[in-house]
Amino acid sequence: LLSEIIEITRAEEGYLVLLEDGSPNIKVSKSNNKTSNRDIGSISDSIVKKVIETKKPMVISDAVNHGEFKSSQSVINYKLTSV
Repeated sequence: LLSEIIEITRAEEGYLVLLEDGSPNIKVSKSNNKTSNRDIGSISDSIVKKVIETKKPMVISDAVNHGEFKSSQSVINYKLTSV
C-alpha cells in the first residue's frame, strides 16, 4: 500500500508512523530514491511531533523555508522540501 501511495503522490519516500506507548515509531518505510544519501527511517521529529500534537495532517511545500520548521535541526539536516 505504501508503495502505491508513493507512486501516486510521486514522493521519494514514505513512512507509516504509529504511536506506541505515546512514542512515535516508524513501522514501515519505503524509498524510491536510489541515490539518497540519507538513511531510510530518518524523518523530521519536529514535524511528526506537530502532527501528533494537533492530530491533523500537514502538507508543507517547502519545509526548509517554512516559518515554524525552518530552524528545526532535522529539517535542516535532511534538507526537507515537500512534507
